[in-house]
Amino acid sequence: MNSSQPNPGAGGAPPVITDLEPAHKAPFWRQLVAFILNLCLGLFLAGGVVSLLDDSLVLLLGLHHLTAVNGLLGCLSYLTVVLVYGLMAVTPVVPKRVFLPVTLYIVLALLSVFPVLIYHREWLIQLDWVLSLGQALLGLGLLFRLNGGFKLRWPIVEPSQLGKRALAG
Repeated sequence: MNSSQPNPGAGGAPPVITDLEPAHKAPFWRQLVAFILNLCLGLFLAGGVVSLLDDSLVLLLGLHHLTAVNGLLGCLSYLTVVLVYGLMAVTPVVPKRVFLPVTLYIVLALLSVFPVLIYHREWLIQLDWVLSLGQALLGLGLLFRLNGGFKLRWPIVEPSQLGKRALAG
């Protein structure tokens, strides 16, 4: 044995093992579902906040500086909500107490626009502001419920928080 290298068993500190795997790593499909759910909640909350800011700027100052960002976030949010709604039909691991209000809010908000467009078109921006406020408040409420307070952490939904049953077959 070379005297320049310390003997690991001779009273020194134990060797450090750096590449340990977690004892219980979630399967890939649970991690994928958790990622999609986090993306849905994140886009829903961000879309609500940006839409509220955009609608406030339009109502108060007549400025449309955030309209493009608002449209992009809204489109991405709708796509992920449709994906999450499909996941709720396929797998029982999606927490429906959290994600059913998100999907229903999007559908009801879209449906509420049609009567206003038909009968009171001049109220459309005010309705959009109210719907944006509701979306932001619902998103913040869900974030509060999932995190146990107003703590910003990512991911919002861990794979361990998903339901216990496997994919429906």
